[in-house]
Amino acid sequence: MVNHYTFDFWIGLHQPTTGAPFQWENGLLYSYSDWVTEPSTSGRKCTRLDYSNGFRWTTETCNQPATSTPYICEYEQGKVYRNI
Repeated sequence: MVNHYTFDFWIGLHQPTTGAPFQWENGLLYSYSDWVTEPSTSGRKCTRLDYSNGFRWTTETCNQPATSTPYICEYEQGKVYRNI
């Protein structure tokens, strides 16, 4: 899906507090990963698909404005979403 894009995407996986395990926006822990390099546990981190590394996962500090990086959303198949 993302192969024709030339920028990064935020995927909703984050570290809610310094040193905490990474979790999805819905609070679930992740069971699959594709890190470029394992993330450090210092500072609060957000995860993005990194265009320059073949859309593998990388982290950045979570202090950027929400509008600075496009994002990918999970959706339930068959459910109708409005006002997206």
